[in-house]
Amino acid sequence: MMTAAFLTTAFVIGGVGAYYIQSKKHTEHRQHGRVMLGMAMIMAIFVAPAQVLIGDEHGLNTLEHQPAKVAAMEGIWEDERGAALRLFAIPDQENQTNKYEISIPYVSGLILTHSLDGEVKGLKNWAPEDQPPVMIVFWAFRIMVGIGMLMVLVGLFSLYKYFKKQQYNPESVWFHRAWMMMTPLGFIALLAGWFVTETGRQPWTVYGVIRTAESMSPLAAQQVATTLIGFIVLYIFVFGAGSFYILRLIAQGPKPYEDPADDNFYEHSVTESQGRALSGDSNPAKSTEEDIDTPANDVDDGGLR
Repeated sequence: MMTAAFLTTAFVIGGVGAYYIQSKKHTEHRQHGRVMLGMAMIMAIFVAPAQVLIGDEHGLNTLEHQPAKVAAMEGIWEDERGAALRLFAIPDQENQTNKYEISIPYVSGLILTHSLDGEVKGLKNWAPEDQPPVMIVFWAFRIMVGIGMLMVLVGLFSLYKYFKKQQYNPESVWFHRAWMMMTPLGFIALLAGWFVTETGRQPWTVYGVIRTAESMSPLAAQQVATTLIGFIVLYIFVFGAGSFYILRLIAQGPKPYEDPADDNFYEHSVTESQGRALSGDSNPAKSTEEDIDTPANDVDDGGLR
């Protein structure tokens, strides 16, 4: 999850940087855009493939501990040895089958078991009431993986442009458009991943121990609905205001750097000599000199000096 969050942030930064390089309104910000895009390219080239490997390990763990979730992710109803990868299907949970299925033999089995003849359990091993909502899990998983593959492809595209020394060239329009297109997709992938995680473990709150139905609050449905609507309205307002502010900042572009040494914030402050004059010391320089030369009177000042 942390790696995915870093990748999401990187693609936002890279997309904005690509926008500054391409935009005729932001020619003065192209240097900033180069820095932003360059840093994001490093993440895309190295971290996006790493995320694929991390996802593979997570999938193996899920297959061991929550096999019904994996079966729903893959749209597998019957036990399959050398399970096929379903590129497209319309899961029909009522009839426990898929419609309009397009699949590639052995690929899911290879990914999930690292073996061409590895067996993957089908959803029919669980009673219908113990199965997760297959349609949501199946398509959310494909959205997440599809965006992840796009990130890897953009990383490879970036590597190619780097070796061609064209990554910052304003004439690399399609390259920069690819980065701009990817700007919001990381957020969609994160949300899709959470749909897979949380919907895929249904009907359990604690998998195999406590059902969601057993965890329900005794509150009336109207009370829960009121709270839920309140949260939705609040988050729409906060997210909308935040998005508006961020887009406005992007449109304005980075502000010119100002050296802190040139900051005049403290010009209004009172100097030492001015302070002594205000306190009634008519000869600040002499007073300072006397303070240095005169021994401390431990009786008068309690030895504070």
